[in-house]
Amino acid sequence: MQSNLNCADSTCAFNKSGNCYASHIKIEGFDAYITPETYCDSFRDAHSFNLSSSDDHSSLTGTQNISCSAI
Repeated sequence: MQSNLNCADSTCAFNKSGNCYASHIKIEGFDAYITPETYCDSFRDAHSFNLSSSDDHSSLTGTQNISCSAI
């Protein structure tokens, strides 16, 4: 599966070569009116988050796997 979901945060555990491999992307932002007021709630710091071998992070994240709760 191809993805158009690029990730520019090199410190995220789900970022592999600029592509997102999280099983789901959740966007949050209380009282957000513009994009910089939102954040990726799915973010996990690559230095402190260990993916277990049983986790399936081999597939690119597709647009159908995004939810936005920013209000």
